[in-house]
Amino acid sequence: MKKKKFSLYGKIVLLTGLLTFLTVSLSLSVSLLISYKTTKNSYIDSCELMTDGIESAFTFNTADENNLAVILKMLIEHYETVRDNYEELTDPELTDYQNQLRLDLFGPGDDEGFGMTMEKAARKAFYSESLSRMQFLCNSYQVPFSSLTIYDVEKHSMIKVISSNIDISDNFYSIGRKAQPASERETDFFEGDEDFKTFIINNSAQTYNLVNINLENTNYKCFVQGHYPFKAFNDSFTKQIVTELLITFGSALFLVIIYAIFTKFSLLKNVKQLSESTSKFVNMMKNDEPLEIVDSNVKSNDEIRDLSDEFLVMQDQIINYVNNIREAKSIEEAFNAEVGIASRIQLESLPAATHFDKNIELRAFIKPAKGVGGDFYDYFYIDNDHLAVVIGDVSGKGIPASLFMMRSKESIRSSSMNESDLAKVFFKVNNSLCVNNKEGFFVTAFLGILNLKTYEFDFVNAGHERPFIKNKDKYERLEAKSNFVLGIEEDFVYEPQKIKLKEGDSIVLYTDGLNEAINSEKEEFGYERIAASLNKEEELKNKIDAVLKDLNEFEGNEEQFDDITILSFEIKKNITSYSYLNPTYEDIEDLTMKVETYLKGLDENTLGKIGVVIDDVMNNIISYGKTKANKTLTVSVEKSNGRATLIFVDNSHPFNPLLKEIRTVQENMDEGIVGGLGISIVKSISKETEYTYSNNKNILIIKF
Repeated sequence: MKKKKFSLYGKIVLLTGLLTFLTVSLSLSVSLLISYKTTKNSYIDSCELMTDGIESAFTFNTADENNLAVILKMLIEHYETVRDNYEELTDPELTDYQNQLRLDLFGPGDDEGFGMTMEKAARKAFYSESLSRMQFLCNSYQVPFSSLTIYDVEKHSMIKVISSNIDISDNFYSIGRKAQPASERETDFFEGDEDFKTFIINNSAQTYNLVNINLENTNYKCFVQGHYPFKAFNDSFTKQIVTELLITFGSALFLVIIYAIFTKFSLLKNVKQLSESTSKFVNMMKNDEPLEIVDSNVKSNDEIRDLSDEFLVMQDQIINYVNNIREAKSIEEAFNAEVGIASRIQLESLPAATHFDKNIELRAFIKPAKGVGGDFYDYFYIDNDHLAVVIGDVSGKGIPASLFMMRSKESIRSSSMNESDLAKVFFKVNNSLCVNNKEGFFVTAFLGILNLKTYEFDFVNAGHERPFIKNKDKYERLEAKSNFVLGIEEDFVYEPQKIKLKEGDSIVLYTDGLNEAINSEKEEFGYERIAASLNKEEELKNKIDAVLKDLNEFEGNEEQFDDITILSFEIKKNITSYSYLNPTYEDIEDLTMKVETYLKGLDENTLGKIGVVIDDVMNNIISYGKTKANKTLTVSVEKSNGRATLIFVDNSHPFNPLLKEIRTVQENMDEGIVGGLGISIVKSISKETEYTYSNNKNILIIKF
């Protein structure tokens, strides 16, 4: 299911709303912060002025000042008696201490009682009048709490004198009692030189004003304290904020709605038309339809109209570009098809990649770097006793190199068939290739002739890579003289060489695309790695496969830049052959007996499997080759290290029995089919099977 898109209109409205919200929020936040700080500072200033007024309540005349000084002095004297163990006083002891303080300051509760003097009565009247004035000022300034406090510098504690939030009787009973301990900031102020300080503590303003009263004991200071909570102020300010927010955001929402309506009917209509025309044009390209210009019909005279006009120009350019690409693609496809045909023709001109002839086994591999290449290999019989092997590498790549390759290959084959002297063969081939070679192509080539009776190997090398030869169960590079390449210098005299091979020996020919192959580090595969790969396995086919496996691992993802060709042959040992002309069903038993006699010593289970295979394969050859006159069959049997290999070679019409479907007895019974299980049995009881058609012969290899 295609994911639903978020429209451009929605994006614009959302973005506009967000930007408006952020802008308004930021502006309003800054404005409110400034207003809050200004109003708050003004409120604190009012609190400080009120504290000054309260402080003046204690100092309006000399008599008042004297009364206050006496009260403070006597309070300190009484406090000094319990100062060190104040915290340990019990409630009765604390009550006794305060009762004695009140009695000494103000006399008995009854103004006419025993012990009342005029001084005490005056102090009591002053104390009551000071409280009344403090409460009046608190009510006038709407401040809930104010007090007169003595600070103990050494103990860092405060002692109550008068509190505005309780009545006179409670004041009498609480005078001299310790208040809460001073905070760190209060302590710094009390012990400093400032006369006035305001603290913001727990969402309230605490003001302290030093009372200019002479205290004989310098360990104490007297302050007027004002407590001004911000609740009322905050409530009022919060109401103001809510009102302003509602008005501001309501206005912003209205503007966003107006902008959204304007955008939809003036901007997005044209954008939508442009989007639809673009989508229609893109879909024509996706569906590989004939392209035509799609006009968006934008009518506005703004940047969107300019964009629409530019898109029309771009469409015209794209149409021309795509048409050119389509034409070039058609030409390229036709060319690639022709190259593919040329590649098939080139590869089909080469002999089969596998060939068996009695005790001679040949294997070949070729991989052009492009569709067609300049590498080639060939093998053919000069006569019944001589087998020629050829490998070559034309300079350059692609179709021109492949054409020169075909010319070189046919020239070497035809010259070899008519001339036994290899020096003369390459002399003729070289001069032939020099004619009409204006492009300057040349060929490196190696030609060898193997005598199938004596195993003498005559060869001539025209600037080609030296082959590897198996000598004493180890592959090494052959000491071969490198003559000049073919196709450059006319009348060059080539020098052939000769070596003697024996059963078990093999030769591996290759082109420089193998040893010069590189990896991502630009290292070459090299001769040492080729030798190491060849020396890994015993069987010839596995040698080529081992080389290619190691090459693929070495190259990694590096692209092949040159053609690679390998041609190998081996003179088999421990092998015998049996030949039949127009074989019959009676020959099956004859061949079975001969093979079992030759393979005597193998386990009975393997010999039984071999008998079954001989019976089925010969039945196939006899049945499918009845129309062939002078039909020949050669069966080679190889034994090595407790293993056996059967090679069936016949000249009947091409037929690959391995292509038949492998079936079971139950499947045949279910479908009512009789017979047809032979090749299924052969595949199931053998270790490896292989078929090829080479030199007009069917070759079937079965290993146990």
